[in-house]
Amino acid sequence: MKRLASLLLLVVLSLNTVGFTQSTSPTPSISSFTSDGPALAGPPFIGMSIPGKNVICKTVHATRLCVALSSAYPSRDTWLTVYAQLKTRGVPQTGKIMTAVWRVKGKRISCSALTDETGLAVCRGRFPKADKGRKIWVDVTIGKYTATTSFKPR
Repeated sequence: MKRLASLLLLVVLSLNTVGFTQSTSPTPSISSFTSDGPALAGPPFIGMSIPGKNVICKTVHATRLCVALSSAYPSRDTWLTVYAQLKTRGVPQTGKIMTAVWRVKGKRISCSALTDETGLAVCRGRFPKADKGRKIWVDVTIGKYTATTSFKPR
């Protein structure tokens, strides 16, 4: 029940904002993702949890960046929330700047946030009306690590 209340509070607070927003507060984990990549030296990736759809994880040496979006098929001319989580050897990387960039009809849209104590960063941006069903790529970067996910407006 606490998770639901926290999630509802997050949604209500985010609906009251205009433009781009940043959140450094923890977001409840909705889905989990575990390592499916090659075996790495050091401890396994423990507790990679990130909310959202179209979860993509990229591993470089002992560091894993997972990114996701609030919707795989958002309505056109609406808000999009970007989630990113960075961990090295299973340890969350806190205080790192996350930047997400996507382009719609020649317009560059970006948002950014800082990673929290769980290594999670959450930001939101409003994207203009895009062509229905046309895949839009979102590049998410934290430090020297980048992963790309996508969505298709409906």
